[in-house]
Amino acid sequence: MVKRISRSPPRAKAAAAAAPPRQALALDAALDLNAAGQLRAALLALRGADLALDASAVHHLGAQCAQVLASAAATWAADGAALTIPVASEPFAHSLRLLGLQSILIPESIQA
Repeated sequence: MVKRISRSPPRAKAAAAAAPPRQALALDAALDLNAAGQLRAALLALRGADLALDASAVHHLGAQCAQVLASAAATWAADGAALTIPVASEPFAHSLRLLGLQSILIPESIQA
């Protein structure tokens, strides 16, 4: 089960009215075929706002959930919103590298 973490930094009233608040989503430890539908639903519920994904607890990332995340990255970009992964576990980053998705989903600071 993915956990929704809502964090909205303090902003001026005008800025808050102009942009949706930033949301955060903690990803499950095991992102396999069974988790793909739940991950998709959780992401769709947060569409339209800037989103930070916390992948620090992920120990397994399957291709299906990686595809959901890649699709989310494209959707957020098309919507003009930011989707970031500020922190990722080594297994998460390694799986994305193996799948060839590191340039889409892993920040440069964790690509090394």
